[in-house]
Amino acid sequence: MKTVYVVGSFRDLETSREVAKQLGVVGFEVLMSQPGDPRGIDGCLDRVERCDLVYVSNPRGEIGRSVSLDIGYALGRGKPVFAARAIEDPPIGHRVEVAQAHELAGRVLARPA
Repeated sequence: MKTVYVVGSFRDLETSREVAKQLGVVGFEVLMSQPGDPRGIDGCLDRVERCDLVYVSNPRGEIGRSVSLDIGYALGRGKPVFAARAIEDPPIGHRVEVAQAHELAGRVLARPA
């Protein structure tokens, strides 16, 4: 089973939770940050280490500093990154595939390990 780490702004926490639920239903093990995690960014980096891929829940196409760090760390570790919407930040936008949550299973779970 592939593990996906769902990242996104806590302003969109309910959307991220819905995405996480959808991904769990289609066969992913899901990791997600929670507000108030005492490990802070260390917890995020740990989840990047433990996942197979990162999914950015960005319903408005925006990302913040913490999500940028998650993406950069994941890319540096060779993990694929997908996002709900294109990321307009030119230095990373070309490294992130756009996919809706319901499309991710067909694009990732079908790939050979």
